[in-house]
Amino acid sequence: MYQKYPRPRGDDEEEKYTLCRYEYPNEIAVVSQYELLKRKALQAEIENLQLKINDLENENKEGD
Repeated sequence: MYQKYPRPRGDDEEEKYTLCRYEYPNEIAVVSQYELLKRKALQAEIENLQLKINDLENENKEGD
């Protein structure tokens, strides 16, 4: 992020730099929240697939 928002050289640039610095933690929080939701969705998908596997295994055991 430091490279994205290099140190300013003028008054207008100073204001932009300050705003970007204060936005930086918020950007991390948004990304982190997105990643958390993504992980939860993947975990739910894994659990559903595991249930399907268990059902198939049970059907195979009953058929034997």
